[in-house]
Amino acid sequence: MADVNFDDLIADVEKYITTYATAFGEKAAELCTQKAQEAIQYFYNDYDPKRYRRTYNLLNNSYQRYYKNNGRIVYGGVRISSDNMFTYPYHSWVTSAMVAGFSWMKGYHGHQAVHITSPTPYEKLEQEIKDPAFIQDIMDYAESVADGGTYNVLNC
Repeated sequence: MADVNFDDLIADVEKYITTYATAFGEKAAELCTQKAQEAIQYFYNDYDPKRYRRTYNLLNNSYQRYYKNNGRIVYGGVRISSDNMFTYPYHSWVTSAMVAGFSWMKGYHGHQAVHITSPTPYEKLEQEIKDPAFIQDIMDYAESVADGGTYNVLNC
């Protein structure tokens, strides 16, 4: 039995866990954002506008990659929000938040729900990111990154 320096082992485990969490969060942010783009593209592909002017504001500006590492907790995913959407000048009563909410959550196209996409973009995104295979891909990636690290005691 080999002697192991306990302090080195603790440092290696902390490094492994930190590397794993960081890689997991970064990959989750990347892949969730990609899935959000696919979900909103699916929404756009579902309806050929005949009754409203398409701006692509929702398609290009209603979701943002989200990653945060505060040194203790790592967050990674996608944020669905109207924060980066521009206003709709030709309809003073239509807000970006209204368009984002009705489109993502309800699947409405146009200002009077002339067509409804089902599943909604949000439901489609939720189905994709809750898929065990999707989660496993992120875990496998994080593990491979952590396993590739240089450690004093651990032999990954």
